[in-house]
Amino acid sequence: LQAARFLAPLVVLSVLFKAFITVVRGHRRILLHRTKQGHVVICGLGRKGLQLAKNFLQQGRWVVVIEKDANNELLHECEDEGILYWIGDAGHQSLLQKARVHCAELLIAITGDDGKNVEVALRAAELCQQRSGENKSPLRCFMHIVDPQLRKLFREHPVFSGKSDRLEVTMFDFYEN
Repeated sequence: LQAARFLAPLVVLSVLFKAFITVVRGHRRILLHRTKQGHVVICGLGRKGLQLAKNFLQQGRWVVVIEKDANNELLHECEDEGILYWIGDAGHQSLLQKARVHCAELLIAITGDDGKNVEVALRAAELCQQRSGENKSPLRCFMHIVDPQLRKLFREHPVFSGKSDRLEVTMFDFYEN
């Protein structure tokens, strides 16, 4: 009984200290992110998105992930790897601004929805246009588009045809040869 009285406060202090360290690490990543330029933003955290994030991280690149599903099990791997992630709809300009897309070098839209990937690229183009003074080089954007008709339709759009000086867009499909 005496040992339990002594150990109980130590356990509580230990848990509180661990929680404090976890919160500080998260805030540290956010503060570091505010100073980053030339980073990689990945929208959509599936197996492919996670693998891309890990590959860029191994190359020494700063990686930010935007994922809609807060219950996505792969977020734990991002946490373990030290990858900053934001929860929400990547099509919202405010979330892209939080991820500092306008200062990024590379944006990869790899959600499971072709329409959402197009929306992400359009919002990123708007953001880059609005905040053009903050990044000297254009943002390279890769969109995962499976539907060949949709890809053909958007090839002629000024944003997606590479005619923008703030954004270079490439559409891809993992299943193409």
